[in-house]
Amino acid sequence: MLSPEAQQELHKIGPTDIMIGLPSYNNAQTIGPVLEALRLGLAKDFPSDRVVLVNSDGGSTDETPALIAGVGWDAERVLTHHAAPPAERVAVPFHGIPGRAAAQWTLLEAARTLEARACLLIGPDSLGIAPDWVDRLLGPVLEEECDYVAPLYQRHRYEGTLTYGLIYPLIRALYGKRIRHPLGGQNGLSGRLVVRLAGEGIRGDEVTRQGLDLWITATAVAERFSVCEAWLGSGRVESRSRTIDLGTTFTQAVGSAFALLERTAEVWPDIQGSEPVPAIGTLLPLGVEAVELNVGRMSRALRLGLKDLLPLWEQVLAPDTLGEVLALESRLDETFSFPHDLWARVVYDFALGYHFQVIYRDHLLRSLVPLYLGRTAAFVRETMAGGALETETWIERSCRAFEQQKAYLVARWQ
Repeated sequence: MLSPEAQQELHKIGPTDIMIGLPSYNNAQTIGPVLEALRLGLAKDFPSDRVVLVNSDGGSTDETPALIAGVGWDAERVLTHHAAPPAERVAVPFHGIPGRAAAQWTLLEAARTLEARACLLIGPDSLGIAPDWVDRLLGPVLEEECDYVAPLYQRHRYEGTLTYGLIYPLIRALYGKRIRHPLGGQNGLSGRLVVRLAGEGIRGDEVTRQGLDLWITATAVAERFSVCEAWLGSGRVESRSRTIDLGTTFTQAVGSAFALLERTAEVWPDIQGSEPVPAIGTLLPLGVEAVELNVGRMSRALRLGLKDLLPLWEQVLAPDTLGEVLALESRLDETFSFPHDLWARVVYDFALGYHFQVIYRDHLLRSLVPLYLGRTAAFVRETMAGGALETETWIERSCRAFEQQKAYLVARWQ
C-alpha cells in the first residue's frame, strides 16, 4: 500500500520508538488541535523517544495536507496518500474518511517498515482529544503490558446506542472480551501486533471495506494478544465528511460486524461467556443530563416496519422469533418493552441471513433498522427515570442475553 517514495523515506529514517498514524480527509477544521494535543502529550510523557508522524491522506481539497506538513514538531514526518474509491466519496462513510481501510493498511505497513515499538492510530476529527491520551494509549504498549489498547469514552447514556445496543454485545459474545468500543477510532498497538496485522495483506471484503477497527479488535482478542482499555474522556468528533444518515451508518457498521463472523468462523463458536479487560485511567460515568429524544418516532418506525417489511422478515427471522416480534405491535405504548433475549435472537437471525445470503445483503441490513429503533425506544423508556447505574445494568443484561443465546447462533451457523 505504500508508495515507493514513502517506502524510501521510511527506510531512510530507520527503526523508531513511536509512530503516530494519522489518516485524513478534509479535516482542516479540527486537525490543528489534534496535532497540538499530540505534540504536548509526546513532549510531556515521551520526551526521549524517537517519534515519526505518518499521514495518509485520501485526497483532501482543503488545507489539511498543508497544515500537517507545516506542523511545528521536532519529530520526523512522512506524508503519503491512499486510494479513496469513488463509491465511498459519493456514499459518505460513517467514520468520515473515504478509503479509510486503505489508509489504515498504509499506516500499519509504515509502522512495520519503521520497526516501531508502538503505533498510535488517531482520528483527525476528535474534538475531545487531550495530551494525556498519548500516555494512556501508548504507555501500556511501551511498558509491554498490552499489545492492543482500545478507547473508552465518556458519553451521554443515550449517545452511541448502535455501539451499546448492538455492536458491543455482539462482539463481546463472539470473542469473550468486554471491549466497550470495538469500533475504536483511537488505538495503541504494539510492534508485534502491527507485524501480525500488516502481514495479512489488503482485502476487499465487507470486513475491511469500511475500516479495520473490528478486524483489529477481533484479531487481537482471538489470537491472544494482551488487551486493555484506556479512559479518554469525550469521544466527540466533527467532520463534514461523516455521514449523519442512520441507514448508511447502520449498514456500514453492522455489515462489517456480520462479515467478521464469516472471516473468523473457526474461532468464535468455541468461546463461551466473557471477561473484563484491564482499564487505564479514571472511570468516567455515563452522562445523564436531559437530552431531547424522539421516542415516539422510534416506535413509529417499528410500527411501519411491522406493516411494510413483514414479507422480508419472514425470510430472515425464525418462525418463533418472528411470532414474538409481531406480538410487539400490541405493546407499542408507554409500557413498551423489547426483551433482551428476543433482541439477541433477532440480531443472530439477521447475522445468519447475511451469512446465507437469503436476500440482497443491503436490503437485509436496512430492514433491521426499524427493529433497532424499536429496541432503542424500549431502552430509553425503561431507563429514563433512573441514573447511570440503572443504564449500565440494562446494558449488562443485554450483553448477557447475547452470551446466553449464542448457542442459538452456533447451532444454526453450522
